[in-house]
Amino acid sequence: MFASSSKKYSAEDVFSIVTVGRIAPIKGYDTLIAAMERLSGKGQRFALKIIGGPAVPADEDYMKLLKDDVEKKNLSGNVSFVGPVPNSEIPSHLAQADLFINLSDTGSVDKAVLEAMSVGSLVLTSNEAFKEILEPQFMFEPKNSEDLATKISNLVSRSSEHEGMGKRLRQVVVGRFNLKNLIIKISEIYHE
Repeated sequence: MFASSSKKYSAEDVFSIVTVGRIAPIKGYDTLIAAMERLSGKGQRFALKIIGGPAVPADEDYMKLLKDDVEKKNLSGNVSFVGPVPNSEIPSHLAQADLFINLSDTGSVDKAVLEAMSVGSLVLTSNEAFKEILEPQFMFEPKNSEDLATKISNLVSRSSEHEGMGKRLRQVVVGRFNLKNLIIKISEIYHE
């Protein structure tokens, strides 16, 4: 992980960010790349991994636009398109990153965010479904690259707290989304 309770983020450190999902306009990667440009302009060092690939031919065009945008904004050294990764390897990518970002606006609880929380990763999401689950510091305004960049910067500046924050996020998943509690909730709905 990027930081422990004894390490403070410095200008020499590279903040590791990951996102996982298919490459499609609905996933908001253009907002993420715009936020990365803002961070780069402020001199913050980061490495962003985008894990996933296009699912349909139209998404191939979107991916090309994203790659062109990364090149145009001089972010090629900071942003990598990893491509599809087997589900069994996702937890490892999540655990190695300092931050997981989810730009989904679905309004339903996205399992990718829960997976990141379950390995103790910090998360940022714009998904309204998490407003009742996450503290405001882990939420950003949908399609707002400035707010996203600000929230990332805020988390970077609080590096000495990352380990504790990650543990709290993991506790949320274990407490609210474990299999036993899920079965109870389904049973209650079924018996209404």
